[in-house]
Order: sequence, then structure tokens, then C-alpha cells
Amino acid sequence: MAVVRIGPCAVVAALVLAACSGGDGDGASPSTTTLPAAPASPSSTAPPTTGAADPVAIPEVIDAAYVNRVLAALYKVDGDVTREILRTRDVTANAQLLLGAIFGEPQLTTELQALPAFLRQDPSQFKNPPGDRRVNVESLLRVRPTCLVATAQLDFADVIQTPTTLAPEEIFLVVLARRPAAEHSNDRNPTPWLIVEGRILARTQVRGAETPCE
Repeated sequence: MAVVRIGPCAVVAALVLAACSGGDGDGASPSTTTLPAAPASPSSTAPPTTGAADPVAIPEVIDAAYVNRVLAALYKVDGDVTREILRTRDVTANAQLLLGAIFGEPQLTTELQALPAFLRQDPSQFKNPPGDRRVNVESLLRVRPTCLVATAQLDFADVIQTPTTLAPEEIFLVVLARRPAAEHSNDRNPTPWLIVEGRILARTQVRGAETPCE
């Protein structure tokens, strides 16, 4: 299989698809929160922010289309990291800053720990230049002012030469948390969100999965 990134981690997951999937959902930290037994409504409300013309500004109603826009913007930055590392064959300070701008804990640590394995990947496995992964939200499981939990499909066709796909019984679980207000001016991340978890699960595990969503 190809290693694909959830950051450096996912490219070391599409080339080893489950390598950065977070395992089978066991062993979550005590601070995690168990998802409800039934998914929440796919649309929910949250306090709006200013800048209504901004496609990633928080709207009155958060729906799958909005979360798709946010994920596209975040994974565009992630794609920039992939392209920079492949071009320089080094983990530059800028690449690390970009990862820190779009990922929060615990995912940021996972991403940084995956960098050595990512550097060992054969560049010929990637498109030249690689594009960005595509993420298509399937459902919103939790919508809160401070965090979002969604399931999504992944597509690495623009990133690697021979992309793998999720099996029908698998799904990508992604958790977004609000960025601290003091960091909203950080131009490396155009959104008010951070990716704090991204893992591949069996669909049967989603309802009982624990996440960092408070």
C-alpha cells in the first residue's frame, strides 16, 4: 500500500493506510469524550463570526458543506507541507510551523512523530507535484461552538501515483477544535479551526469512538 498523510502521518497512511489511523479506537486518553449513541443532526447552530464573505468564517448554521470548505483549506496547508518536504528532502522550520498552524493536540504530536518515516518515502510514489487530499464529509456527529466531529471519505488521487481507498466498511473520523482567539491572526491557517484528530475506523466503531471533543 502507499503511505499517505493525515499530514506526514496520512501519507505514511495511504502508502500504509491504517498506520496513522489511530488504531482501533481503544486506549483513548481519560480526557476524551465518547460520541453519542446516535449521530446529531447534520446541521446545527453556532455563534457567527465576522466576515460573512469569508467561506471559512463560522456561519449561523454549520453543515457538511461548511466543514468541507474548512477541511479543504486546512488540507491545502497540509499539502503545502508535503510539497515542501518532497522538494527540499528536509523537514524545514517552515514545514513544522505550518503543521503547528493547522493541527492541535493530540494530532500535532502524531504528525511530528511521523515526519522521519515520511522522509524515507520514495518521492517517485507521489505525483509531481503532489496535489492535496480530498475530504468529503459524510455526516456530522457532533457540532459545538468549540469542536466538530465528522465522518468523511478520503481521496488521495491527486497526491500519490497509486492511491489506495478506504474499504466500504471503513470511514475517516476527523475532529476539529476552535483555535485560541489569540491565534486567529495567524495567516498560515485561514480558518478558525484546528484538526485535533484524524483516524480511520471501522464504521461499526464510530458510535462508540472517543474523541478530544469537549
